[in-house]
Amino acid sequence: MAVALASLIPLVPLLVPSPAGAAGDTTHGFMADQAREFIDDEALSELLAANRDAFVSGAHFPDSGYWAGGAGVPGGDYGEITHWERFVNAYAAHIRAKGECAPLADPWGPCAPMIAHALGTAAHGMGDELWDWLFEPLVTDHGEKPDHPTLSGPPLGDYPPGSLITSIEYAMDMVAIVDHDLWADIPAFMPPADDLEAVYHALGRDDITAHGILVGHTMETAILVAERVGALLDAERVREQMPWSASHYFSESGGVRYAAKGIAGYVEAVWSKITEPSHPQPRVVAVHPEPGEAGVPTQWLPPRTSPGPHTGGGENRVLASLSNSLDATTVAAGFRLLDPDGDAVPALAGYPKAGPYGAADGTHSMLFYPAVNLEPCTTYTAVVTTALRDHAGASLAADHSWSFQTRADTGGPCA
Repeated sequence: MAVALASLIPLVPLLVPSPAGAAGDTTHGFMADQAREFIDDEALSELLAANRDAFVSGAHFPDSGYWAGGAGVPGGDYGEITHWERFVNAYAAHIRAKGECAPLADPWGPCAPMIAHALGTAAHGMGDELWDWLFEPLVTDHGEKPDHPTLSGPPLGDYPPGSLITSIEYAMDMVAIVDHDLWADIPAFMPPADDLEAVYHALGRDDITAHGILVGHTMETAILVAERVGALLDAERVREQMPWSASHYFSESGGVRYAAKGIAGYVEAVWSKITEPSHPQPRVVAVHPEPGEAGVPTQWLPPRTSPGPHTGGGENRVLASLSNSLDATTVAAGFRLLDPDGDAVPALAGYPKAGPYGAADGTHSMLFYPAVNLEPCTTYTAVVTTALRDHAGASLAADHSWSFQTRADTGGPCA
């Protein structure tokens, strides 16, 4: 009991309510860093390697606005807007318009650290979309909860005491720090606050200030330090309490490596917006079930479609993510599931839809959910068609399809 309580002490001043269903502070930086392995563009790969600290700092940046905003820091309420592509596009346009940033593709150029920071910011949003719609529901499916065994007491507003510690995000951060030796992986790069203030003002957010941004960054850094103190004492407790999650957060659908591949595709698209005059053509960068996957469930009804851990149903998601944000009005025409005869599987009312949250500020993911249970030992094909448009009206170069197979009636493999 004393050890568990000791793990809470450094975090007590920081128990500000955090958004439900999002990857943790440390995990975001880890996802972004892993994404560098999947970058195909050589110049981009070199820039991220030369400016890794700024890239990882950018991956932490959006949540720093939640900490500052939640604490009432003047000028610091920038968390929500920073998660979405409307902000990322404005950040990219700001960099491209700065004449002193040339040459933009130079890994050691005058604005290379700022470019890396912008790309890290983009990485954060994609990481949340995939983690929330895939990994966290799987945690619930396996009957695991992150509730800390020593926390009790009256609610703090709408949140229980220690709402940060009693979360999947915190729990997986603890394990990641220990498993992957992330003890010292706390970025020193300071966000370009004056430039960021200009970006927010261009979006009509004159309430956000450079001072608020720097205070938010300081709070985020304190969180990262506190997590590492907590991991010294709490990682083993998490591993014992959540064995499936602790052993699958890195490799499972929606987890670190899965999200890293989607992040890489998104980061390459944003890089193109910074360095090229033309709008990049969208492409599919993440799908679920994965191509060729076998053993997909047949039982889909009643539907469980919520992001985060609320409903579970993590295996029951036919999902695709684009490198550019979606035009949500085109998703219904652009995303289909076909049976072996090529006939369309009927969709649940309201699906397919963009998500996992509101699409107004630019989300990349879409979910198809069938209105009927699927047949056992049957191959289904998901198709993202050229009828789908991104926010700029661009379509895929060609239809993108992949197939998966359902499990047997017994729940096991097919003969």
